[in-house]
Amino acid sequence: MIPVIVDERKKYINRFSDCEDACILSAVSGMNGDMYIDNAKEPRIFVINVSDYTFIASDPEAESILKCLEFVDTLHDDDYNIRCVDKSPEGAVESFFKGRVHPYSRFATERTFKYMDPEALKANTEKVGGEFSFALIDRALFEKCKKTEWMHSFVVSYDTYEEFEKTGLGVLILKDGEPVSGASSYSSYPGGIEVEIITREDHRQKGLAKAAGSALILECMKRGLVASWDAAHEKSLELAKSLGYRFLYEYKIYRIDKT
Repeated sequence: MIPVIVDERKKYINRFSDCEDACILSAVSGMNGDMYIDNAKEPRIFVINVSDYTFIASDPEAESILKCLEFVDTLHDDDYNIRCVDKSPEGAVESFFKGRVHPYSRFATERTFKYMDPEALKANTEKVGGEFSFALIDRALFEKCKKTEWMHSFVVSYDTYEEFEKTGLGVLILKDGEPVSGASSYSSYPGGIEVEIITREDHRQKGLAKAAGSALILECMKRGLVASWDAAHEKSLELAKSLGYRFLYEYKIYRIDKT
């Protein structure tokens, strides 16, 4: 597979036009992620990789799909996800990764704030108890996220704080000065971010995820950014809908065990 330089990526974006995921925009813009093709002259296979998500678009008759999957596997040190933007690579993925592949569903939502009520979002942030406080991710919290397993995904696409400060954005909810929940940019693209929301296991079912998501959306509104939400499961979809997102469609994705 051949890396595609940032200046050349836009001419291939139409191969991912059926994919609503904002990670596509992140990679095409060069803000986060990489793009690869199988052949510089007449490409038949197109790959985008952003952290632990790989997107594959392929012509049905492409002969090098297995070599592509071998390459994709080398991009990841831990478990990761593959989304086939069109159905043609699905059989190859299921066969090549047999014993390591787990299909599941994700849920795309519309990339817009037009259905959202800022006052309702603000009310969500005010519902959490006085024991909790909100904080934007600064340098110290960025480094803490990098070193803490449960919230590593808040900053996984950014190598340095300078990079995060320039293109990323995140809000954490603190208790006694320690993060217990948050919403942050899994990746960035021109004019927006892809949302990642996590609550520490011992603080779930307290409305913190809804409050963190509301706080992040309000901060995005203030900065003129869009917050894209691709739901990993039905609970995430319900949370998104409660904030004002509109469901678009369900799609198949594959979780790949690395070991």
